Amino acid sequence: MPKLKLTHLVLIALVSCSSYVYANDTPKEFVTILLDGQVDTKVIASDNTTYFPIRLINNSLGYTLTWDASTKSVLLENDQNKISITAGKSNYILNNITHQLPKPIKLIENILYAPQEFFELAFNIKPTHVQNSIELVPSTPEPTTPEEPVETPLPPDKETPSTSTEDRVLPLFEGTNTYNVGQKLTIKLEENPSTGYKWQVTFPEGITILEDYFTPSGTNLPGEGGEHTWIIRANAVDTYVIEFKKARPTEPDNVIDTKVFKLKTK
Repeated sequence: MPKLKLTHLVLIALVSCSSYVYANDTPKEFVTILLDGQVDTKVIASDNTTYFPIRLINNSLGYTLTWDASTKSVLLENDQNKISITAGKSNYILNNITHQLPKPIKLIENILYAPQEFFELAFNIKPTHVQNSIELVPSTPEPTTPEEPVETPLPPDKETPSTSTEDRVLPLFEGTNTYNVGQKLTIKLEENPSTGYKWQVTFPEGITILEDYFTPSGTNLPGEGGEHTWIIRANAVDTYVIEFKKARPTEPDNVIDTKVFKLKTK
């Protein structure tokens, strides 16, 4: 898969324009992304977020892109996945399952843009610093042939540090997920406590709650919402069903929304 590389000058521009907040969808600052050495398109800094063009996926990952002008939506397809996104919406649909995004999809100068988190969550791609440039590469590096190791005896009181993937926090999506026992997982749901409605959940036996917190959206406006985050860990090989219900604590039967997460551990 080709790597998307930003030159040194682009890196400076990206950092400098990331602090801009625009009142509308017309970007005042942009940087140019290079695809295999050729100028491809723009990267937008808007709403304190970096946006990348959706057509990067079509160009670099081999997805078929279908544009629906009537709904301002795009369908990305390959042999395994169907992904739908729509301008103005803060979510995407992957194989008929809806996933939330921190910022909405934008239609700017007739090009559809998504926040950086969309590429990380949907395609496991993230911007990575490489010396004086930025590359968009898979989060899991491609396998390489290891060099012949040189054995160095360790002192008896020293242990080799653990590099287990369990130290990373990975996302748990609606629908069925499969992870190793002990893997730290995060669930994030939009919430607005000022309405009185909060997500209610009772985690099944065998699930440990490591963190539970709410993050305001940062608008500092009356009645602002935000994001509720849970970080959990499964302690045994099993299948766990985690059901969230949005209701007022004083009216638990008046449920206005439900989210179901199924976790299989191995």
